[in-house]
Amino acid sequence: MKAPRRSAANLHRGAILLYLARMTPTATHPSRNNLIPDHVQAMETALKLLHATGTALADAPATTFDVRPLGQTVERAVVALLDAYDARRDPIAAVRDAMVACDEAARLLEQAKAFDEGLEGLVQWVETARNWLLTPEEAFGSQRPSPPPPRDLVVSHDLLRLHQVERASIKPIFRVAAPLPPRAPATATLATELLALPPAERMKKLGEEAKKSREQAALARDERARAREAKRRAPAPAAPPRPGFIREVAPPLSAEAFTKRKARELFEDIAAMGLQRTPLLGDFWRGAVAFDQRLMRDVDAFAALGAAATAHVETLVFDHPAKDASVAFALGVTLGSIEGRDALAAVERGLRFMGTGEKPIVDGMAAALKLAPHPLLPTVLRQWARDEDEAMRALAIDVLGHRGWATPEELALACQDSSEAVVERAIMHAAYADIPQLASLIEQHAQAKTPGLREALAWAMVIGSVSYPLDRLREKLDQDESDHVLLPIAIAGDEPDAAKLVDRFARRPTRQLALALGYAGHPTAIAALCNALEATPSPDMKEACAFALQRLTGAELYEQVDVPPENLDVETPDDPPLPDERPPLARRVSDRRDRPGKGSPDRVTLPTTRPEAWRAFIAEQGVELQGTRRLRRGKPYTPVQSLHEIDSFQITPAERRVLYREILIKTGKAVTFDPVDFLASQETALKAMAPHCEKASSQPGAWGRALRQR
Repeated sequence: MKAPRRSAANLHRGAILLYLARMTPTATHPSRNNLIPDHVQAMETALKLLHATGTALADAPATTFDVRPLGQTVERAVVALLDAYDARRDPIAAVRDAMVACDEAARLLEQAKAFDEGLEGLVQWVETARNWLLTPEEAFGSQRPSPPPPRDLVVSHDLLRLHQVERASIKPIFRVAAPLPPRAPATATLATELLALPPAERMKKLGEEAKKSREQAALARDERARAREAKRRAPAPAAPPRPGFIREVAPPLSAEAFTKRKARELFEDIAAMGLQRTPLLGDFWRGAVAFDQRLMRDVDAFAALGAAATAHVETLVFDHPAKDASVAFALGVTLGSIEGRDALAAVERGLRFMGTGEKPIVDGMAAALKLAPHPLLPTVLRQWARDEDEAMRALAIDVLGHRGWATPEELALACQDSSEAVVERAIMHAAYADIPQLASLIEQHAQAKTPGLREALAWAMVIGSVSYPLDRLREKLDQDESDHVLLPIAIAGDEPDAAKLVDRFARRPTRQLALALGYAGHPTAIAALCNALEATPSPDMKEACAFALQRLTGAELYEQVDVPPENLDVETPDDPPLPDERPPLARRVSDRRDRPGKGSPDRVTLPTTRPEAWRAFIAEQGVELQGTRRLRRGKPYTPVQSLHEIDSFQITPAERRVLYREILIKTGKAVTFDPVDFLASQETALKAMAPHCEKASSQPGAWGRALRQR
C-alpha cells in the first residue's frame, strides 16, 4: 500500500492500529476475560472503531467529493449498534443493520479515497468493525437480551438516581465538511484573445471593452444614488421601547423549542452546581448539601423532559461557547444518570470533542463519573483504561479505583503504564487497596520525573504495606527537591523525624515546611514558627505559620483580613499583554455618570499573623505545650482528633483529604472516603471510620504509624 498523504485521518491511524493490536481475540487482559462477556467486548470494540471513523471524517479537509452521505452512514451504523446493545429493538436485526451500514460505508470510502488518500486507512477500520459484529450476532442467536422493564421516574434523595427515559438511541454528531464547488472549466483569458488579433481589430476590441466598463460603472453609480435617496426619504425609525417593555408579544414557542431551551437552562445550572458544591476555606462542608440537592433536582428535571432533551445534550456541548471543566462535569453527571449505553457513548464523544489535553476538563469529567449511577460505567471505563490517550487511561483508573471497581490486577497494570500521569492516579488507589505487589511497583518508578508522581509515591509508601518506608523517604529529605516527602514524613514519622523537620525549618523556613510542622506536631515547632512569623516579610509565609500554629496549639486567635475583589483561590491564566493600562471594559462602556466601582474587598476570618498575640497565648499555656508528645490543637494527638477535624472544622477539601490519609496511616484501616462524594456518602464513611479511630486512640501523643490491615 502506497504511503498516503497527511490528512486528519492519518493522525488517528497509528493509534487505532495500536488499539486493534490490544483488542485481538488472544488478548489476556483481565477485564476482558473475567469481567466483560465476549459479545459485549466485541460491540465495545466495534463502537470504538466507528467512533474513530466518524471523528476522522469530521477532521478531514473538504474535497470535491461529498462525504456527508458517508458521515450519515457511519452515524446510522453507530445507532444500530447501540440499539442492539441496549435491546431497544430486535438485537439480531439491529446488529445486521449495523453490518449493512458498515458495508455501505466501506463502499463509499473506496470512492472517497480517490479524492483524499488519507481516508484509505478508514476502510480497514470499518471492515474490522463489521467483523467484530459477527460475535454479537452469533451470541444473540442463542440468547437474546430483553430490554429493562419500564419504570416511573423517581426523584433522587441522597444520591443520584438512574433514570429510564423512553427514547430512541442518541444519534452521534459527526460534522463533516461540505464539498468544495467543482472547478470551472479553463477558458482563454481576454489577454490571450487580444494577442491573437491583428492590431486594428485589437484596438477596436479594447475600445468596446472600455465602453462596456464605463456603462457598467454608470449603472452602479445611478443605483447607489437611488439607494441614498430612498434611504433619505424613508420614515425615521420608531423610538426603542422603554426598558422593561416590548412592543409586541413574542410568538409562542413550539414544544420542541421549549424543551431545548429548558434543557439548556438545566444543563447550565448543573454545570454551575458542579463548581459551587466544592467548599472554600471558611465554609462548612455540610453547607454544600443545598448545592447537592439542587444538582439532583436539575438532573431529575432534565430526565423528566424526555427524549428531546436527552438527544439535545451533545449539541449543547458542541455549541457551548467555552470548553471548560464545568461543561465536562455537567455532561458526565447528566448522561451518567440516564439509562443506556448510548448515553455513555455521547459522554465519550463530548469529552473527546472538548479535548483531553486540558487537565481541568479531564478532572471535571472524573468528578462527574465518581458520582454518576450508570450501571455500564465499569464496562466503559475498562475500555478507556486501554485507550491510546493517556488522559483517558488516567481518568479511567482514577474513577475505577475511587469507586472500588478496579481489581488488583487492573491496578497493577495501570501502575506499570508508560505515562506518569496514569501511574500517579493508579498508585494512590493501589496504596489504598494495599495490593500485594505495591512495594515492587513503587520501586519501578524510583526515578519519577513529575512532582505529582513523586508525591503520590511518597504517600503510597506510608499508606500501604511497604518495608521500611520512612528510611526511603529520609534519604530523599536532604535532596534539593524534597517538598513531596515533607507531609508523609510529618504524619507517619517518629519524634526524631519531627525534630529534624523543626531544625530544618529553623535554618531555612519555607511554606511547605511550615505546613508539615503543623501536622507533625512536635512541641518545639511552636517557638520556631513564632520566630519565623516575626522574621519573614512574606504575607504567604506569615499565613502558613499562623495556620501551623493554630493546628499545633488550637488557639482561636483570629483577625479580619481584607481580600482584594476577584482574588479567587484558583489557577487563572495570565492576562494578555495590552498596549496600555486601560481601565476595565465595564468602566469604559458604562455611562460616565454611573460607572461601576473597582469592587469592595471581601473580609474573611483567618488566624492572626501578629507574633505578640501568639507569644502571649503560649506564655499562658506554656506548660501544656511542652514535652515530646505529639500535639494537635493543644492536646496530645489521637486519630479521633483527625476525624473530628474532618467532621466539624471549616477546612478545605485538600486538608480533609490529608487528614483522611492521616487516619489511614494511624489506624491501618482503609475506609473509602473522598471530599468529592455526595454528603450522604461522606457521612457513611465518617461513621465507618469512628470505631477504628477510637480503637487507635488509646495512647495520646504517640508517634509512628500502624501496620496496615487488609
